[in-house]
Parts: sequence; structure tokens; C-alpha cells
Amino acid sequence: MHRVINTYPLATLVSGLRSATELSLLPLMLDIGPGGTTMLTGRMDRNNPQVKQLKPGEGVAFVFNGPNAYASPDLYADTHLPGWLYVTLQGVGTIGRLIEGDELIAMLCEASRRFGEPAQEFLLGCDDPRFSLLINAIVGFEIEVTEISGIAKLAQDKGPEHARIACNHLAELTDPNLADLLDQLVRNTG
Repeated sequence: MHRVINTYPLATLVSGLRSATELSLLPLMLDIGPGGTTMLTGRMDRNNPQVKQLKPGEGVAFVFNGPNAYASPDLYADTHLPGWLYVTLQGVGTIGRLIEGDELIAMLCEASRRFGEPAQEFLLGCDDPRFSLLINAIVGFEIEVTEISGIAKLAQDKGPEHARIACNHLAELTDPNLADLLDQLVRNTG
């Protein structure tokens, strides 16, 4: 699950679970906190209406959508119906704390490093003068994950041969570098 989050960090964050629901698409970084706790950190524009719901102790839900693609029956030698192949993670957690000031700048620099590797050479410097103009317009936050589960719909109950066909098709359509991740998912889910 951690590998899926690190590969597909753009998440849908849902807040207001007991009131007016708000949704945002934003990248979240995975970290392991004290005692092995799974933590997610993110940031959003202070003008986003969802910010009002990101208070310490408030519950949130999140979804990470991994690779997905249509699966035509002609992929397989035997009879199939069309379907959709996908990998997704969903979970819930609690807002731990808000992150501001120098700690937020450090988080933004870390996000630039993590999300930019290995393809880009640009790294956001923590001494970038633009931070003084923008830092008050951004809110960072931590989520302590309390529950997470994943679904890898790659072959349903059709067996490992069909799962391999599905994985190859999904990697071919989305990103050939995912073959190893998809193979790992098939091995771990049977």
C-alpha cells in the first residue's frame, strides 16, 4: 500500500464527514510516524473552503487512485465480459496538527524533492525568496491514518494467468515502469 501511495500521491481528501462535505484533489506525502503510525502530510490554499474543516482531531477520508484502464474481452483467449482494471486505496484518519511557518517551508521543499524525482533536476530551495510572498496563503496539515485498505481489480477470480494479462495491459496503457508494482500486487493478493 505504501508503494501505491508513493507512486500515485494525488489523493482525494474528504472532510466534513459529519457536516457539509468538502472534497479536494491534492498530493499527500507518506511518512511513518512515532511507533510505526502511518502519517500523510499535505497542503492547500488557505482560501480553499475545506481548510475550515481541517482542525486537529477532526476525521477525514482519502482515496488514492492508482493505474486504471478499460479491459476489453479481446485481451483474453477465453470468454470474458468488458471490465475496468484498477488499483485504489481508501482510508480514514484524523487531522493531527496544522503545519505553518518554517516547518511548512521545509515540507514544501521535501515535496518538491519527492514528487520531482527522478525525472526532474529542479529542486525547490528552502531559501527561495518567493516563500515570503506565498507562505501565509498556504496551510499544511498532518493526517494520522487510522484505517486503510486497498483494492487491486486485476483479474477478479480468473486466476494468475488472467491477472498477468491484465497487469501487462494496464502497464502498457498507463506506464511500462509499473510492471513490477503490478506483479507485486498480484503476488500479495493471490
